[in-house]
Amino acid sequence: MIGAAGVLTALVPGSMLLMSAATLLAKNVYGVFVPSATDKQIVSLAKYLVPVIALVSLCFTFKSGTIVALLLMGSSLVTQLFPAMIFSLMRNNFVTKQGAFAGIIMGEATVAYITLSKTTIATLFPLFPQWVKDINVGIIALTINVIVMTVVSMVTKNYSVSKKKTEQVAS
Repeated sequence: MIGAAGVLTALVPGSMLLMSAATLLAKNVYGVFVPSATDKQIVSLAKYLVPVIALVSLCFTFKSGTIVALLLMGSSLVTQLFPAMIFSLMRNNFVTKQGAFAGIIMGEATVAYITLSKTTIATLFPLFPQWVKDINVGIIALTINVIVMTVVSMVTKNYSVSKKKTEQVAS
């Protein structure tokens, strides 16, 4: 009885996640690549994608450790948005949209590489002291994010300032 209640409890949110993922893929991926697709075609594709996504999810679930890696990478994406958000709240914001985007991409790529390759700071830098080896890879990814964001923002800010001056002189 308790097991059946647990299965039914998981069924409703699980089915909503499957339908949402299928609709998202059908509309935002297929709909972009095939702009002439009708709503009826997108709905039909979404119905066919539900079992496919369910099977892929089951494969990730039963493969040892994969679901944990996916959860870590998913939460790290949200974490990589943090520096751009904090800098956007500053009065004198020097961060450009190109810098923020480049920082987020590099931070997420760092976490994805380290997570999927099962690399640690200790394996990358075996001669470092133990306290450095114990640092979470998310901190390293955030550091890379901020460095890339700053450098790209400085380069693109100078370009955008000179472009505005050129446009003002031309006017």
